[in-house]
Amino acid sequence: MEAAAKDRKKAHTFYPVSDTHKDFGYTDYAGTLYRLHRKIIDRAIEICEENAHLPDPARFRLTCEVSEITLDWLRHASGPQIDRFATEELVQLHAPGGRALLRHRAEGITIALDWNAAHFPDVVLWLSNRGRADFPWAGRHVAIGIEPVAAAFDLGTSISAGENPLNTKGRATAISLEPGIPFETWYRIAVLE
Repeated sequence: MEAAAKDRKKAHTFYPVSDTHKDFGYTDYAGTLYRLHRKIIDRAIEICEENAHLPDPARFRLTCEVSEITLDWLRHASGPQIDRFATEELVQLHAPGGRALLRHRAEGITIALDWNAAHFPDVVLWLSNRGRADFPWAGRHVAIGIEPVAAAFDLGTSISAGENPLNTKGRATAISLEPGIPFETWYRIAVLE
């Protein structure tokens, strides 16, 4: 009882961040809202940097829940601002057909990743822009990952192997491997002309 009373008296610090409704045309003109959201993201990055020394669960995070607002910020941001935009984003795409293309418009090249879609029906797109502070990344990892999967990705292996919301809809979320029985698959990475 005494410990619980002490715990209630602990001081907590909250970091409020202003945000606005995303209802363009309802709350204000689109140009005004884009400008305000760019300021909100800039301030959120400052707060993230101010409390980066805190243990991971206590660090400030901002969820940019509307991609167009984030894309607008990226269009207006300088290179150093983008470098400060630490993020780790994952999205699982269903049944892309065993092919992903990565185009580098400035260099005029396209890289193709092809894989056995019968084994790995989905793909996880992973964007890392200094968003992982833990070892070994230490906030330095910048990459785009394209990972073919048969998984309920990010929910863990036990959930992927058991009944889950994806495989109950007919999507493969695990591959059964047996000792002594080889598993063979294929993939190809190529530069396209």
